Parts: sequence; structure tokens; C-alpha cells
Amino acid sequence: MTTPESLLNRYTSPVRLHLETTHRCNLRCTHCYRAADGDCAEHDRATLVSLLERAGALGVSKITLTGGELFTRPDWKEVVDLALRVCPNVSILTNGYLVDEPTLAWLAQRKVLHGLAGWFRRGAAHGTRSLGLGFSIDGLEAHSGIRRDTSGRPTSARTLLERVRLARDYGLFTTINTTISKAEVAADLPALYKAVLEAGAHRWQVDLAFPSGRYGNGRGTLPSWTRGAFEAIAAVFYRYLEAYPQLPGLKLDLVQCFRSDALVLGLPTASWDEHPCAYNFGALVVEDGDRLRFCPSLRNTDWGAWEDPALPKQYLTPTRQIRDFAALRLADLPCRDCRYGRLFHGGCRANALGYTGRLEERDPVCCAFSPFLEQVVLPRLPAPVAALYRAGIDHALPGPSARESAPVFSTPADPTLPWNLEQGTGRSPAWQPALTGFTGA
Repeated sequence: MTTPESLLNRYTSPVRLHLETTHRCNLRCTHCYRAADGDCAEHDRATLVSLLERAGALGVSKITLTGGELFTRPDWKEVVDLALRVCPNVSILTNGYLVDEPTLAWLAQRKVLHGLAGWFRRGAAHGTRSLGLGFSIDGLEAHSGIRRDTSGRPTSARTLLERVRLARDYGLFTTINTTISKAEVAADLPALYKAVLEAGAHRWQVDLAFPSGRYGNGRGTLPSWTRGAFEAIAAVFYRYLEAYPQLPGLKLDLVQCFRSDALVLGLPTASWDEHPCAYNFGALVVEDGDRLRFCPSLRNTDWGAWEDPALPKQYLTPTRQIRDFAALRLADLPCRDCRYGRLFHGGCRANALGYTGRLEERDPVCCAFSPFLEQVVLPRLPAPVAALYRAGIDHALPGPSARESAPVFSTPADPTLPWNLEQGTGRSPAWQPALTGFTGA
């Protein structure tokens, strides 16, 4: 069991840094949680240098550079160079449209040179550098309507997939990040899965859009297309495991329900005394210059600045906000009476805050998806994989009640769907249309 003190120790000695480098962006995406565009201000370079040097002094093992769009900075090479010098594992989140072949060649060269420099300075154990690019691709056809440039011109998913292939050829670790923000993206998932495999990406992450920034608008309920998104996610899940135990050469993360690493490492089940976000302590998020956050998705929270003149640069001091947050337990959440509470660690606190306005409330996404997973998805999974999930379910407890879950959707429940909570369990999956995108794949 973790204690607040042990969590704070992880917080003050982080192993991962998520650093926002700019608010400026060359696109104006409809679901951007930052609401970034071309008119936003740059972050001060001296501040970024100071933060990266402090991260190096703390010995962080991974740095993620994000924005806005890093490659809009005139000094992006200097920022990447410093990150590679102080840390062996650097990842850049990008929309990909400024990533041309000269950029990829430069990144690949710097990765090798910093690796050699580390080897000569500190030995072979410090001579390996990993440099990755995370490309945002939201469907094949839907992408162009979501991600437009600042003049309103549509972008192309297929152009990005070619750049993913090229980045992999240059020896960079490639991730594709897909955010489902409308029904059309969900409908594209099966075809996009095939395209991701063909592009040779190392990892694919799929998530639902978070209610913040341009996608916020005071959302209190999940959109009606969420049902179709669940079905499309399940269809990808099935296809990924169709030859189990053989798997595609792709790491896969699907919303809150599946990470391919679990097939090797197991699916950890939390205790009721565990912090719902214990896994994320050890990560440090710095945005808006030097402002601290616990998680990049946990918007509207400000836990102080990475500044304390009384202490050396390499130390962090926990604020009252982070101390209070570290004291939270799974048993403090409404999920303490739910059969899925320990399996999914109470859901996502950022979703709870975004949809309900309260950090300690239910996560509507988890409440809606968990029964769907048990009733519809698990019966069709390979037995060893289904057993991983069933072992974490508290079968003596009820799931989210129909009364609690019904308001989650902004349209009435459809009684023809096999996972309607009011229908109970045991109905056969009757949603073949979700699989049609795989025909002939």
C-alpha cells in the first residue's frame, strides 16, 4: 500500500517530466484542450533551459516535449538538444505538419551524437538515447475536418502516415495518438488500425477527447456517439488479439480499458487504500512557463510554481494542494461500492473533474464503459486475457446502477443495444456493423 508520504517522495523526486514548450501552434484543432493557435505567445527560452537543467539534476529518465507545437519555435533545435543532453529518453508530441525529412535527419543525427557523448562521458550504460515522435492522427477521413490550419485549410492523415513511415526509417520511436472527438473518428478506427500497422508505427494510443479548451463548452454528459466509439474500440481490441498469443508488432493503448503491456506484466488491481492515481506519481507536468500540474489532462488545477529561492534548484516543495491530493484514497470515491472500482482504479480523476466539476466524483467514461466491457467484450476475448479482467472484478458488488449511469449519455438509452445497463447481462453481441471496417483487411 502506498502512503501519502511515499507518494510525495515520488513527487519530489520525479522520474518523468512533461514540459509544455509553447502555446503557439500552426493548427487550430476543434478539440484542443489548450485552445492553441498561431497567435499564442512563446514560453521564455531561459525558463525552459532552467527547467530542463533542473530535470537533469533530478535524474529524470524521460522527458516529453509538448505544446502547442514545439516545431513552431525558432529555437526548437536548442530545446531538443538540451533535453537529449540531460535525459536518455526524449519524446516529442507533434501534429506532424512541420516534420519534414531534413527535420527527421537532424533528429536522428542528434540522437546518435548525444548517445556517443554519453558513452564517452559515463560509459556504455549511459550511451543509449531514445528519441520518439508522437503524431496526432484522428481517423483517416475524419482527420481533415478536425485538424485544420490557422487559415481553415484541412490537413491529411495519409500525409502524416507517410511521415510516420519515414520517421521509423530514420530510427525514431513512432507513436500515433488518436483522439475520438466525434462519431466520424470512431467510425474510422477499424480502417485506421490497418493503416497504423502498414505505417509501421511502434505504438498506437486511442482516447476520448477531454472536455477542456475548445472541446469544453461546459459539457456535463458524454455525447451520444460514445456508444459507437465503444463498439469501434472493441472491434480494434478483437482484431489485435485475433491470433493471440501471437500479437502484431505494435504496442496498443485503448482508452482506459487495455494496454498491451498488461499481456506481459499483468493487470494490476488496486486496493481500496490505494491512491486512484498512484501510478502517475513520479511524473511532473510543467505548463505556462513554470506552473506545476500533476497530470496534463487534469486541467483547471494549479499546484504552484517550480520556484523556491530558499532551496537549491534541484528540489521541489509540495504545495498544500498536492499534499491534499496525495491523501486521496480509492475508498474516498463513490467507486468504493462498485464491482469495477479496484479494476479500473476508480477511473480518471481528470474525467471526473471535467464532466462533473468535482475531483472526487465518478468518472462518467469509466461508469459507462466498464459494464460494456464485462457484458459484451470479455465473452469474445481469448480466455487468458478475459481472465485478467475478471480476476480484478469484485463480483459480489454491483456495477454502476442504471439510475446512476443513465444520465451519463445525452440521449436516451437504446434498448436494442446489447450493453444497455437496464437489460442486464447475458445478451449476445449483436453489433456486427462495428466490425465491417475490417472486411478484407
